[in-house]
Amino acid sequence: MGLDITYYKLGKLVEVEEGIEAYSQEFYDKYGDLLHIDEMQSYTEQTDSLDEGYYEVDRLGGFRAGSYSGYSWYRTALRRLSLMVMKKNKELSEKYDEDAFEQQLDFSDCEGIIGPFTSVELFNTYSDFEKPIIHDIIKMAKYGVDESIYETYTKDELGHFVALYREWKMAFEKTSGIGVVYFH
Repeated sequence: MGLDITYYKLGKLVEVEEGIEAYSQEFYDKYGDLLHIDEMQSYTEQTDSLDEGYYEVDRLGGFRAGSYSGYSWYRTALRRLSLMVMKKNKELSEKYDEDAFEQQLDFSDCEGIIGPFTSVELFNTYSDFEKPIIHDIIKMAKYGVDESIYETYTKDELGHFVALYREWKMAFEKTSGIGVVYFH
């Protein structure tokens, strides 16, 4: 078990006939691949008030975010590294006021949907922090300029972090304004 991420471009909301079992062969034959947004998923702020129901979708990509504990580690590292950056970067500190990545950090780690407008916000946040986290902290440590980060994380952990950071950024970029990031 673990957390998988799939991101989609949303199409139109589809009216599904009563009496057809969701995701049965008959369902697929009649409707194809649809994404269901239910009442619980549409409840969160990050869903951007998308209507409950079945949506036509185009799959844009996906990745494995890790085990649930692995994703928890990523979120903790993201929070720590962003706070480290904000201590050194007044502009980002003023812009985010310690709330960088909040829409992702305060979101379910098992199932849910991040909507098109929250994706825009998260893409912008990932873009703002990419150079300060990846270049100014991680690469500077790798090349021996400032190795203090190794007191907290190993080189392998930081390499894994960078790979996931780029996957998340791409997911939010591709869905900005047009799609959803689906946690499952």
